[in-house]
Amino acid sequence: MNSTAKIISLCIASTVGLCASALALGPVSVTAKADYASKYVWRGYDLYANGDAFQPSLTASVAPMDGLGLSLGAWGSYDVDNNTEWTEFDYTLSGSYAATDKLTVSAGYIYYAFPTVADSDANDTKELYASASFLLPASLAATVSGYYDFDDGKGYYLNCALDYATSLGEKSTLGLGASAGYMAYRDGSVYVDSSGDGFKGISDVNIKASISTPLAEALTLGATANYTIVPDGDINSDNEFWTLTSLTYAF
Repeated sequence: MNSTAKIISLCIASTVGLCASALALGPVSVTAKADYASKYVWRGYDLYANGDAFQPSLTASVAPMDGLGLSLGAWGSYDVDNNTEWTEFDYTLSGSYAATDKLTVSAGYIYYAFPTVADSDANDTKELYASASFLLPASLAATVSGYYDFDDGKGYYLNCALDYATSLGEKSTLGLGASAGYMAYRDGSVYVDSSGDGFKGISDVNIKASISTPLAEALTLGATANYTIVPDGDINSDNEFWTLTSLTYAF
């Protein structure tokens, strides 16, 4: 069994273990989500060269005490148009804490697995991340996040986001948001500029509008339109317009 398969088996076993431990820590909630993206745009990169992506996920969460949440999640990406295969699996262990009624902090670990890359185990990578979200007046929320790749990426990514949400009709929710990302990677990482040095600079500026509406008590349909501005041609020579359709079931 290669190490990617071992990681998958470990995450499945850990999810089962998390659900079992919920008997002691509190009730467990599970969220299944299926996303369909017109492009796989990640930190400014168009990873599927304008191709569609099917991206399902499964997350198990438990709240052992007021304000504290623990989650274990698995996410996959299927290249619909180009290679018609699963190209990525991500596994996340995270925790969040509502420090006040307006401030929530979170931190976690992400394992990125790339099963179709030659010598995929050597090209898998790992990140630690932390974020802080602030509720602001006028239904605004600001989030600052940092991701540190201590493996193959050899560097960090920072993101600042501002989001707005409001009710639309009796049941639907309208969301508007903007964010900007900055990368700084060392020489020899997988993120390089045109000279072959580690990339440093603003990687992406994203503007989005979304709408979500419940289809049933635990089933929600969502749609998001995104426009990603990429200031540096070493990441992407084009700005990207892309859409995301989501179906979420919580149980």
